[in-house]
Amino acid sequence: MVLTERQMNRFKHGYIVNEKTGCWEWASARYPNGFGLLNAGPKILLAHSVSCILKHGKIPKGKVVCHKCDNKPCVNPEHLFIGTQAENLEDMKNKGRGSDGEKNGMAVLSPRSVRLIRLIRKFGDFTYEEIAALFGVSYTCVQLIVSKKGWKNV
Repeated sequence: MVLTERQMNRFKHGYIVNEKTGCWEWASARYPNGFGLLNAGPKILLAHSVSCILKHGKIPKGKVVCHKCDNKPCVNPEHLFIGTQAENLEDMKNKGRGSDGEKNGMAVLSPRSVRLIRLIRKFGDFTYEEIAALFGVSYTCVQLIVSKKGWKNV
């Protein structure tokens, strides 16, 4: 990708440096999810990707630009790294930003309920269906919890 002089100028003046964090926060247009966007002719590009390309060159196929700082509007190339989507998700999880367990907006259970389900199944004489009915969840949900494939963090 080659940016025109006008696009380069727009990029260079599209962010404000946050002195506390070192982030170059995109101050121009943003997607609703917080990532900066840059109009590049017929395409709209992610501002942090443009920054990474300017610093490191082309992004290899199958790779994404990830934030070390976890600040979506940041375009500081020192805060960015190239990785796979799986690596990006693992980085997010390691920093505690995943949506596992209670953090999932669809979660019905709490960690306490999960521990209780495991105890009931281990020491009680209840079927998955009975436990599911008690807690208002599906048979599959109980099965995943008991096998520790679901709610692994508890």
